[in-house]
Amino acid sequence: MGDVELTELICEHLGGLEGWRWAGEGAYPQTVVGVFYGAIDASPDRAVGVSTYDRADRPREFVRGRRVQLLLRGQRGDPGGADALADVAVPRMEALALVPGIAYVEPLTFARLGADENGRQERTENFHITFDNEEATQP
Repeated sequence: MGDVELTELICEHLGGLEGWRWAGEGAYPQTVVGVFYGAIDASPDRAVGVSTYDRADRPREFVRGRRVQLLLRGQRGDPGGADALADVAVPRMEALALVPGIAYVEPLTFARLGADENGRQERTENFHITFDNEEATQP
């Protein structure tokens, strides 16, 4: 599984949450949590950006994986907004282990980043994703 395929898979997976939406290049109403490939747009306020950032391969063991980061941004003026999004996103990410091609998802670290220039709290969540053995043997 390549980085683009993995990132889009995660975007679709998160976009399946109630009140969350993955629109690809489309527009997002303020009423949803917008799911973005990479950088988050200025709108909607509540949003998550999905990025792969590192290989996590162990070639001698025929194990392939990636590290993935979610950037979560809460509602303007809500001090717990990003934390509340993480409370929903982390279990959903762990459930990726049920998706074909993914063997295991391990939460690694998180960091509260504080508020952006519009008073929206931001937080990152980092994960290690291991591909299943069939995927690991692919070039």
